[in-house]
Amino acid sequence: MKRVARARAIRISLNHEGQVVVSAPRFALKIMIDAFVRQNQAWIERQQQRLKLRQTANPSLNWEERVVSYLGSLYKIEFSLDSNEKVRLEAGKCLVKPITLDKEDVKKTLLSWLKIQAEKYILERTIFWAEKMEVKYGGVRFGQQSSRWGSCSGDNNLRFNWRLIHFPTEVIDYVVIHELSHTIHHDHSDRFWGVVATYCPTWKQERHFLKRQTIGIEN
Repeated sequence: MKRVARARAIRISLNHEGQVVVSAPRFALKIMIDAFVRQNQAWIERQQQRLKLRQTANPSLNWEERVVSYLGSLYKIEFSLDSNEKVRLEAGKCLVKPITLDKEDVKKTLLSWLKIQAEKYILERTIFWAEKMEVKYGGVRFGQQSSRWGSCSGDNNLRFNWRLIHFPTEVIDYVVIHELSHTIHHDHSDRFWGVVATYCPTWKQERHFLKRQTIGIEN
């Protein structure tokens, strides 16, 4: 617990390890703080569970736990036979309607949907940022590289890892901006990073995030 001179209310948050951090005004009595924590116990447990799921998913797709991350948010994978859509995101759930309930069929249905969503979303962001940066590129292709999130060829053709769809939108934007910056500077010089920083001021944070991620190949 930490006392904050200018704080007007008691606040609760979790650190990256899931431990509870309480900030309170100097005048707040310990009995008041303890009561506030008890009143918010359900919220604390929900947040700790979400953090645990995020760490378990790491952070993309975990078939054993039936968890998938989509644009940075976690969803529990469930079967749905009463939907007109093959996949639907709803209230923290990823509802999948496979042709059969066979595990491999469920995987194929969800992976196919994820690929389609990834290509659509990343292409939209590429068009947006190319216009904003006033640069031109060749074609855009998608794959599932095991060690690269994006690349730009010598003739400015772009290639993106469709598994980026698991990550927060700001991370995807960073990768798109990174590769588009290569259409100006085909290196990692200070001038290159200067272009990246102009359009993505948080590039160091996003880059650090990506370095910690590992994605397995999915068929």
